[in-house]
Amino acid sequence: MFSKKLKNCWKKQIKKKENQKFTNDINIILKKYGIKETINHTHLVRVKTLEIDNLSLSFFQNKNEDVNRLAKIVENYIWNNAEENIYVYHFTKEDVAKSIESSKKLRLYSLFKRYDDGEIKDFIKDFDIPYEIKDNYEKIFYSSFTSKIPKLSDTDMVNKFRDFTGIYGARLKFKVIKKDKNFRYINYDKSKFQLIHDLRKIIKDNYQVELIINGFTTRFASFYVNEKFSYENEVRFYKNLLFDEEFCIKKDENNFSYIELNLDNSILVLEEIIYERYNEIFDA
Repeated sequence: MFSKKLKNCWKKQIKKKENQKFTNDINIILKKYGIKETINHTHLVRVKTLEIDNLSLSFFQNKNEDVNRLAKIVENYIWNNAEENIYVYHFTKEDVAKSIESSKKLRLYSLFKRYDDGEIKDFIKDFDIPYEIKDNYEKIFYSSFTSKIPKLSDTDMVNKFRDFTGIYGARLKFKVIKKDKNFRYINYDKSKFQLIHDLRKIIKDNYQVELIINGFTTRFASFYVNEKFSYENEVRFYKNLLFDEEFCIKKDENNFSYIELNLDNSILVLEEIIYERYNEIFDA
């Protein structure tokens, strides 16, 4: 996956501890944010070409827990995993719910479907990311859940969650049976994202080098949602086909890309589907 030349470059750098100055500055920023974890010079590799001079995370450590160390530190600071033994809910149409029940499969849609909806587009703008990387988002898939059921007295909110195109709206109740790095709460507090800005800024200002946090423009963007959607209390399950195991990508009737998650898995289990008539909710 990685060139022998790049690995040899990394070995030379760690032997001479060439990246120590960078890690010192990065650890200063981490400490500023109350983060106890640190990185060292073996976690980075500096790559220079005619076009760029950047500092990237190294994939060459022998210990698995050290691979992507900085990315993991940042991700765990901003987004919390969904805990074991909690319930989350997925709202959909009656016919879709019945299809999920019979097929035992849940669709995860391409993040690109939400490009203009206060997600990817906002992320690219807020972090000054080149637009050409947007093609990556066609291979990132997710499904949304909520950790809180909206109050039935709030008709506007209920209509946002339940789709009454048919006779019924449906609420799928899932139990989380295992923590997973790809199943996290959305964080609507953008103050925590300042950590990413500060890490990139200190390296750029001090050394004129770009800091690349692996997964920054894909994984981080996948959990980046505008604060105006905070009422959703979203918990998101995510699959990145750029790096994760292969799935068969399909197209729905509207030509949107999706993959299917088998509900016979070790992360969450479907416990119940509740069908509710519109008048049962609003005319009760």
